[in-house]
Amino acid sequence: MALPQTTREYRLPKVDGFHNLTLQEGPIPPLKSNEVLLKVHAVSLQYRDLVVARGQYSFGPKKEDVVPGSDMAGEIVAVGEDVAGWQVGDRAMPNFSLSHVFGEASDEGWQTALGAPIDGVLTEYKVIPAHALVHVPAHMSYEEASTLPCAAVTAYNALLGGGRKLKGGDTVLIQGTGGVSIFGLQLAVASGATVIVTSSSDKKLEIAKKLGAKHLINYKTTPNWEEEVLKITNGRA
Repeated sequence: MALPQTTREYRLPKVDGFHNLTLQEGPIPPLKSNEVLLKVHAVSLQYRDLVVARGQYSFGPKKEDVVPGSDMAGEIVAVGEDVAGWQVGDRAMPNFSLSHVFGEASDEGWQTALGAPIDGVLTEYKVIPAHALVHVPAHMSYEEASTLPCAAVTAYNALLGGGRKLKGGDTVLIQGTGGVSIFGLQLAVASGATVIVTSSSDKKLEIAKKLGAKHLINYKTTPNWEEEVLKITNGRA
């Protein structure tokens, strides 16, 4: 099967909201020896993408007419000649930052963050360095896997990635019910922690309860929510 030479992609010619998204067609860059070509099957959007679209993202340099989106899952359709460990047909997802695969974040890492400052994943096909890929777990759909690279890894690093790691019996306060918070809730519950969740929505708090949260606080109806947290934890901050 002949490989595609072009890809349809969404770009942001102006940065004052998602309404500026423009569908364009552009060339697929030639594959380098250490790269793979992915057919994008699913992309997840998050709050960062909204901030980028509004021109409010403060990390790293800006790029004109950027392809937004950092989180996706896809299928490898071509591999460079020096790529090892990957083959056509494998399901994969890229790191949030293509050059940051371990260790502390750096200025260099911010230079290769997908969706800002470099072109992201809201496209049909995407060339990615092989070292920046991880396998999609066999039990996950493309849609499920596409939610992992930024929000889930952020939550994992906060709770289990370094310093004092979360352990069973700990108490975790999750503020809000956005993407990072929901992943943090699930990771904390799976680790055996007691989880307190705050939100302005009772409906969202019910979802948090179904995911394992033990204590629920609506900070609109309980404006002094921190006092409620102290009661729950017997005065421990």
